[in-house]
Amino acid sequence: MPKPLNIVLLVTDGHGHYTGDHDWGTAEFRDLRSRMERLQLGQRGFAKFNNMISPAVSTIMSIESILSGIFAAKTHKLHWRDWPAWDRFEHPVLSTFLQARGYEVNGFSYLLNAENWMPGILCYKPELYRDFPSHKRDTHSHHAVLAAVRHYFANAFKPGRPHLFMVHTIGLFDLWDELMELFQQHGFTDENTIFAFTADHYFPKNFGRQWLLGERD
Repeated sequence: MPKPLNIVLLVTDGHGHYTGDHDWGTAEFRDLRSRMERLQLGQRGFAKFNNMISPAVSTIMSIESILSGIFAAKTHKLHWRDWPAWDRFEHPVLSTFLQARGYEVNGFSYLLNAENWMPGILCYKPELYRDFPSHKRDTHSHHAVLAAVRHYFANAFKPGRPHLFMVHTIGLFDLWDELMELFQQHGFTDENTIFAFTADHYFPKNFGRQWLLGERD
């Protein structure tokens, strides 16, 4: 039997056009195209898919769609702050599927409360993130995600097992070089690992998240 491949799923949050005051992302979303193109992923052997989309305006439904393979609208979520207490996602997701088959599964997200409402991420040591600056009560600096990945490899990494990593943060491509160096240092190569890079959802030009959520009713 061939050895199972590792999977590293890299997800940049809210990729789309910068929309100024209409968007919570503000300056973090400036010059996205040039920041992306700097990575030269095509030259590094990545295959580009142009026709895949998670049709949702916010993070939680998009992540559920990516991990479960069902349309975001069918998860019956509008926005996580609007959920009633009884509304929990119970569809099988990739992380729990692989965990049941012997994979070591770890997630890293800039959202402090991610594992409360996005169980597919299975956050590693979210308490580590609280030492980093935060502009909202439920988030922390995306630099904390890189620190958490470093902490994991230094303190909890289990070599010899197949792994699924999900790394989710705003502007993840700005952390790309450091993340790739960490994975390569610990034996994750093109030969034994599937690296996938995507946005979780998209803001069309002139339609920021606040506008879309305001129109959802």
